[in-house]
Amino acid sequence: MSSDDLTWHLWNRPSALRYHRFEIPKRRGGKRAIAAPNRGLKILQSKLAQVLTATYKPKAFVHGFARQRGIKSN
Repeated sequence: MSSDDLTWHLWNRPSALRYHRFEIPKRRGGKRAIAAPNRGLKILQSKLAQVLTATYKPKAFVHGFARQRGIKSN
């Protein structure tokens, strides 16, 4: 993605068009509001997640939401 496309998705695109909003029923009644990113923003978030996951090195004491770490390793 070019820097111009990135800038457009983050700053120039109207906020109302960045997410698709809808509701789904809850198990015990009521509705849950969902705001799903549009296709372009979703791709951007996915690529950014790949880069951050590949480069992030958690400190030794971090166990929550870190790969290959959890309750047992804590």
